Amino acid sequence: MNDYQRRPKDKYIQESDWAEIYELKQHWKSDLLLYKDELRFFRWLIDNYFIGMTLGENLDAVRELEMDLLENDKTCEDLIRKVRKHIIQLGETAKDSENKPTRVFRMEHENLEDHISRFAQKFKIIRKDVMTVTEYVLKSEHWMDLKSRRIKSNIP
Repeated sequence: MNDYQRRPKDKYIQESDWAEIYELKQHWKSDLLLYKDELRFFRWLIDNYFIGMTLGENLDAVRELEMDLLENDKTCEDLIRKVRKHIIQLGETAKDSENKPTRVFRMEHENLEDHISRFAQKFKIIRKDVMTVTEYVLKSEHWMDLKSRRIKSNIP
């Protein structure tokens, strides 16, 4: 079982009621919005420390990180859109209390959860990579030299 998923894979989705499915989807949406904010912060971090990160051997690592961030940002946006759409579908179907979640709806739910789970795994790797590169750059002597020159140039 994947550590992101909030429910057992077995028969949970086949036996869940509307309220349980709705609550789970709200968790997904909340998590995805947090991932989106973190991705935005990572891009800001790279943009603000771009000079230090693009020196020498850091250039390739930063380029790769930027491509990964863009790809994950698109994936995150797509997943948020799909979760919102699925929540709307859930609400429309649940209006009629006689309706039970259909087999197709439940399969779509499982498929969406699998996509979110894969995204979360990739996101964790990117988060680690961004932090590793940022830490390396900030600890490098060259970065410290650049930083001290900026501070000195601002002194009258």
